[in-house]
Order: sequence, then C-alpha cells, then structure tokens
Amino acid sequence: MKAYDWVRKKVEEGLSRQEIYSLYDDFLDESNSEMSESAFKRTVRRLSEKDEISQEFYEEEDDLEAGEKRVISRSHNIKTLDDLYLYNELDKNIWVPKSIKTSHWGNDKNPMYSINAVFKQKEAEDISFEEKKQAIAEAVQSIKINEIRSKVKKVNNKKSGNLLEISLYDHHFGQLSWKNESGQDYDITIASQLYNEALINLTESGSSYAPEKILFVIGGDFFNANSSQNVTFAGTPQVEDTRWQKTFSEGVSLILDGIEYLRKFAGCVEVLLIQGNHDFERLFYLGVVLEKVYAKAKDVIINNSPKTRKYFSWGKVLLGFSHGDAEVKDGIPLIMSREVKECWNEAKYIEFHKGHFHKTKKRIFTTVDEEFGIIERYLPSLTARDDWHFRKGYISTQESQSFVWNKEKGNLAILKFHP
Repeated sequence: MKAYDWVRKKVEEGLSRQEIYSLYDDFLDESNSEMSESAFKRTVRRLSEKDEISQEFYEEEDDLEAGEKRVISRSHNIKTLDDLYLYNELDKNIWVPKSIKTSHWGNDKNPMYSINAVFKQKEAEDISFEEKKQAIAEAVQSIKINEIRSKVKKVNNKKSGNLLEISLYDHHFGQLSWKNESGQDYDITIASQLYNEALINLTESGSSYAPEKILFVIGGDFFNANSSQNVTFAGTPQVEDTRWQKTFSEGVSLILDGIEYLRKFAGCVEVLLIQGNHDFERLFYLGVVLEKVYAKAKDVIINNSPKTRKYFSWGKVLLGFSHGDAEVKDGIPLIMSREVKECWNEAKYIEFHKGHFHKTKKRIFTTVDEEFGIIERYLPSLTARDDWHFRKGYISTQESQSFVWNKEKGNLAILKFHP
C-alpha cells in the first residue's frame, strides 16, 4: 500500500491526527515507506484538512441483504442524513434508512463528520398514507388536459334510449416490452396512442346510435404495477417503462383526455373504475383524482366505490363488471342475484363483463357461456405481450370492444377496434 493511500485510509476511518501520528511505526511497516516522521505528519495534516467529500458504496458486503446498500461519508460538508441523500443523489422515494451511525471530530475551524448508513429499498408498507396523498396531490397539480380533436360538437341525445358502453380492459399502462424479446414493442407512448385511437374509433362508430349516455369502464389493470416498487398488488415484479410518478401522472392525463372527449358525444358520461390484480391500489388513487376533478361537473359521474364488482342498470338491461380473477367459477349468476336483487328482478337482458385474460371468451373457452339468461364475457385487451407471456406461449389479438344498449331491446351492436 502506498504511503498516501495508507494515511488517507486512516483519515477516512475517522481517526484524529494525534491517533494517526501515534501509528507512525505501523505506517512504516505496512506501507514499506521511508518517509520521515515530520513528512508523515505533514501528509496527515494535508489530507485531513482537505475540504473534500469522501464516500464509498458497498452493495455486496456480508452483512447486507438483497436490496440494501451502505453509504459511508467522511467530510466537512456532509453533516446530516439529508446531506447524505443530496450528495449521493439518493431518491427518498426508493431508499429509506435502515441503520445510521454518526460521529464528529476536529475543532470549530476544522470539523469533520462521519456518517455510516445502510439503506434499503422502500417497500409498500414503508410508504405512508401522507406520501400517497402527496403523490396524488402532485399528480393533480401536474395534470394537463389535452383536447382530442373531433369533428363532432357537443351533443345531448335525450330520446334515443341508447347507451354506449366503452370497456377498455387490461391496458397495463407503464409496461415495457421489447420487440426483440417478446415480439412487440410497448411503452407509455405506444400505450397512450393505442388508447386514444381505440377511444376515438369506438366512440365515433357508436355515435351513429345517438347515445343518451356513455358508460366508460376503466378495466382492471389499467396500470401495470401497483406501487413505487414496480410490483403487482401481490408483489410480482414488473418491467416498467419509466418512473412510477410519471406513469401515474401520464395515466391520469390519458384518462382525463378521454373523459373530456366523451363529453362531446352524450349528455352524461359515467365512469366505472374496476380494480385489477396488478393495480388494485393505484387504480383507486386514480379514481380519487377523478372524483376531485369532476366534483362539480353535472355531466360526469365517477363511480370509484371500493367494491371490486360494480353494476349498472339501463332500462331492462343489467350490466355487471369485475376484473375476473377472483370470482368462483360459474358463480356469477348467483352472485348477481344476491348483490343487486331489485335490478335483477327487473332486468330482461343481463351481462357480466370481465378481463384479466387479455382475450375474448370465445378464444379462451370456445364459446360465450350463457346460463340462466346471463351472458358472461371476457373482454380483450390492446396491451402487447411482455416477456413472461411470450415465454409461456400466450398469444392473443390486440382488440378493444364497445357495446350499444337500448333500454327496451337490449344489445344493438358490438363494436370492435383493432390497431
């Protein structure tokens, strides 16, 4: 070890000058140096007086667990934990302190501070309710509603008796797919373009039925990940395109743009938020934002109920919605008859719409199942395959659907969009 490096190491270990001076004999033995004692002391003084930041990162030490890193700083400048975050460019949204050891030495003219901290990656339980509220507040402040161009001026159809249901399920906004790996590219830019194209196509096609109302269903797994850790609600890791704050903010803007576009085509837009297994919490936060934005709007209704199954009645039509990953097989008829008894008794046309599998029911189970007058549909998705779906061999056609319902005659049309 060179003489300079030996002295520097002792300084960084937090030893005082006097303590290092007393190690002169050790210095000679360990560094194989012939430096005189006076020169040795000058070197100690020079290195300990430098106004520099000394820091090291250790990520593979025996005492560190996966997802942890150690930061050691000995400096005139880094005095607090906040300083350590700043100088090391640590993101407080990702890293939280697990253990901290601090010390200081020197005098008023030449103080030195030592911080030895172990950080761990923030987990879901480390994110406080206040942090979640703050993230939502920041998302609302950064929202920019961009008008989607349309030739249609706002209409108010009152006598058609028709409802246009637009159900865009399983969009997995935030997912990153690479064509060379999964056969398709997908990121938030592509996802936004697809969503808008589908919305415009399905809405303008359905506008020929002069809908009195539009039911806009934001299907389960609109977001690909549930938290800042880029994992699903159950903790399964996901490959994300960008930072979680940007994904949430851009996702909010995408939905707001869509709602503003839909308001031109009917007198009222009702929004149903269906939580999924990927975005169970995050979708609820999206709903909270929408509730705040449209709190005073008379032509926009936001249904952000915490219930995972939601229902909508339109004349003799009863529609049910869920993500489709949790209900007991073949249990929907009994569940609906118990949960919405009055609507069930009055309905002539009953359907329950699900997602989750990214495919139509016909493709997965060969036919649409109809039992006791109830049609249960699994709706398709526009999302691209990721690496996991490719490795499993899951193949589906990118598609989205909308439905036209009449109060007396039931389903008039099923409209489809393919990119």
